[in-house]
Amino acid sequence: GVFPKVPLKEDPPLAKEPKNLMYDRLTDKTKDLPGGNAPAIVFSVGWTQAQREKAIKKQFPALPAVPKLPEPQLTADGGALTLTDLQQIALRTNPLIRQAHLDVEAARGLALQAKLYPNPNIGYESSTINQGQTPGQQGGFLEQTFVLWGKIKIAHEAALRDVQISEQKLKQAESDLQVQVRSGYFAVLSAKKNFDTNKALAHLTDELYNVLLVQMGVGEVAAYEPKQIAVLAWQARGSLTQAQNRYLAAWKQLAATLGTPTMPLTAVEGQIDMPVPHFEHDQVFAYVLSNHTDVISAQLGVEKGRLLARLAEVQPLPDVTVHVAVQKDYTTPPFGAVANVSVALPFP
Repeated sequence: GVFPKVPLKEDPPLAKEPKNLMYDRLTDKTKDLPGGNAPAIVFSVGWTQAQREKAIKKQFPALPAVPKLPEPQLTADGGALTLTDLQQIALRTNPLIRQAHLDVEAARGLALQAKLYPNPNIGYESSTINQGQTPGQQGGFLEQTFVLWGKIKIAHEAALRDVQISEQKLKQAESDLQVQVRSGYFAVLSAKKNFDTNKALAHLTDELYNVLLVQMGVGEVAAYEPKQIAVLAWQARGSLTQAQNRYLAAWKQLAATLGTPTMPLTAVEGQIDMPVPHFEHDQVFAYVLSNHTDVISAQLGVEKGRLLARLAEVQPLPDVTVHVAVQKDYTTPPFGAVANVSVALPFP
């Protein structure tokens, strides 16, 4: 007795001319939406299914094909490149690593030169020429400087520190390169996952668009509804094209990091959502302080500075130069050989 009884009304008779029953859902608010002003499609009585589909396709053309990625090639053994494979390729081909190796060789050459004595001087020596109308004394000489006070040893030890510092720089270059390769590797995986997600979204909007066209053919939806989904489908294709370009750019960047910029697109093994390794902060911090290349290079730099300071202390102490000459004496009989020896110290 609370709610009054309302007499039931009979359904109105169906119209003789079929019409789009959902078109009346188009309100003033939907007119401002993409596709909201799409005209309704009125099907004539007696149209076959083919005629209906033709009328729909005239106003709703088929969407273009979904973009596809170029097929990546496989490795020589028929597999995909792992992160370890990429890092090994980079260590072999990246020019920065080759330059670091050459810097080590150059430092070793300087260290070898630092432990060698000065080259001796050898030459021709003539004296007392035209004495008594004779050629005088004719012969040759040998001259050598003897470096004293441990200068060569100290200089060699300092040069060896340069070798060790160059080796640490090589390790740092290798480590930095591995980090760059790792970043490029995950950038490729992320771009591939992004492409796959956008591709699935594009297929979903396409399927929804086609379903709405089928429903519109039987009068279940209005014309503006597939129009709106068509806008989303085009947006999905735009996002998919951007994802495709991002994937190709990520691969080119990775190939450039490897030192092989012309390397073709190759399959990469791995997933972007792989588990992240766990590290204990205190252990990692202690390891870095004792093994990081910057710390070791700084320690070697201190040792080199001490050696150079010691070398500067002994540098004023003089070295000895010995000069030995052997000559043929043409001035007086019996015209034998004579020797001359001189020992010299630089004046401080």
